[in-house]
Amino acid sequence: MCLTYLKFLYQSTNQHGVHSPFVFSLLTKGIYSKDKKWKQCSKKESFIPRIIDYFKPQSVWLCRETEQKLPPFIKVEKNDSEVLSKVDLIWIGTPCDNRMYQLHNLIDAMHNDSILLVDKSEQTKELKKIWQNIVKDDGFVVTIDFYYYGLAFIRREQVKQHFILRM
Repeated sequence: MCLTYLKFLYQSTNQHGVHSPFVFSLLTKGIYSKDKKWKQCSKKESFIPRIIDYFKPQSVWLCRETEQKLPPFIKVEKNDSEVLSKVDLIWIGTPCDNRMYQLHNLIDAMHNDSILLVDKSEQTKELKKIWQNIVKDDGFVVTIDFYYYGLAFIRREQVKQHFILRM
């Protein structure tokens, strides 16, 4: 087992260590849901479908190569300009266009209920740096590190909090 993963396990908690109603609900009703449709999947492979099922985003901006199928009701934004239009979910992973990773571009493309999903499963140095910058940035109020994935929210009604949680 990788030393960084052992460190993550030591620092992480589950829903019992969370004092945010928003994050607690996400964990208990989304990530840790006992729904039968997730029974055949590993936690890692069902993570993104669970996020999509829980938040039900209507528009997604993908900045990654993905084989995963998105539900048909989700509109994938194809925006090559400097500024993204407002979307419900921004999904970044393997680097595409570095100018889109600038935090102000990401924040400008989000509304209060948007989700920024960082697919860190490849554990590249670039993605680690992007995630560290997101966690530090005051524009992102709630950040959740799930080791392989990171979620960030700009929820203006909350105080800044960072969570390290197990899937």
